[in-house]
Amino acid sequence: CEFKLKDDIVIFQLGKYDKNVELIIDPTLIFATYSGSVTDNFGMTATYGYDGTAFSGGTIYGNSYPTPDPLAYDVTSNFTVANVFNSVTTDVFVSKYNQDGTAIIWTTFFGGGYNTIGTETIHSLICDQQNNLYAFGATSSTDIPIQNGFQATHGGGSALYVSYNGANFDNAGIDIYVAKFSADGHQLLASTYVGGNENDGVNYNI
Repeated sequence: CEFKLKDDIVIFQLGKYDKNVELIIDPTLIFATYSGSVTDNFGMTATYGYDGTAFSGGTIYGNSYPTPDPLAYDVTSNFTVANVFNSVTTDVFVSKYNQDGTAIIWTTFFGGGYNTIGTETIHSLICDQQNNLYAFGATSSTDIPIQNGFQATHGGGSALYVSYNGANFDNAGIDIYVAKFSADGHQLLASTYVGGNENDGVNYNI
């Protein structure tokens, strides 16, 4: 559809649609909420669950983001301050909310850098009909958790420092990662690197 201005009144003009399916012009806001902690967090993506729940994903710059379920896959973020450019390394967080948004059901972190300086960002989320969650993003960590990955090792690339948010993709370069989490957040069902020997999964100007 598109907006049209008629006599100072904004109206809808609809294109083709299936008239056998209910048409909703003004969806109802189910919930909206803040989420975060005393340190910076960048929300980057969200998606819905097939049971009415909702998911959000972002980048965490600290170790105090809410983790209400202690059985979630990883409840300890790998945030560190790097000595390169005074920048920081980050983990990804994923949170699942209940149907009316009054509670976070679980949060898990995902990332590497346990043995190296590494940074993760998350670009998109999607669920399957069993509410297992798929995450897609970029990483410079050479030691992210790999579960049944078709590419088990980081492909490489060149260092990239993003000044406006302090993200430090170190000398390992940047690969794409794909990860799948169970609906209850307790298991990493699958994960893999995807990338060659140059930077992958980020858009930037040299």
